[in-house]
Amino acid sequence: GAILADKLSVLPFVVLFMGLVTMVSLASLAYFAQTAQVRATQLALTNDTLTKEISERQRTEVALRDSYQFLQSTLDALSASIVILEETGTIAAVNAAWRRFVLAHDFSASAHGVGTNYLEFCHAVSARVGVDIQEFCTGLQAVMARQCPTFSWEYAYRGTPEASWFLLRVTRFDETEGG
Repeated sequence: GAILADKLSVLPFVVLFMGLVTMVSLASLAYFAQTAQVRATQLALTNDTLTKEISERQRTEVALRDSYQFLQSTLDALSASIVILEETGTIAAVNAAWRRFVLAHDFSASAHGVGTNYLEFCHAVSARVGVDIQEFCTGLQAVMARQCPTFSWEYAYRGTPEASWFLLRVTRFDETEGG
């Protein structure tokens, strides 16, 4: 009987304990539900923000692509051969007249385009055209180093039966405000 009495005296505690666990569990569920709702709202706002940013980025990419195509069309419309260099001397852009010139003079197609170092190109073709290009390279480097704003150099190309004269002009782009 004593054992049964001990078990019965524990029983209300267990029931009471189970009741507390149930109440704690319900309170925890309510907390987690509220937290989940807050998180869902935050995720929805983040998703909306990301969707807007992606749309804006896509519009910016289209505008940039259109701007590049406009620039290239403008360069290609010019009759003068144009080569635009980065500060390191790497070719950043060329126009159609430059591509025609290079092909007409049978220069290697891979050695004159975007990504090529223009100074290396000049040195590679100098012996072929019969001209010491060092004076031009020195002038080009002076403009690139901001030692002078422009440089011009005239030379005779002896790669054809009759000499052709060329005038090379180097001009540094002015930096714009905020750019």
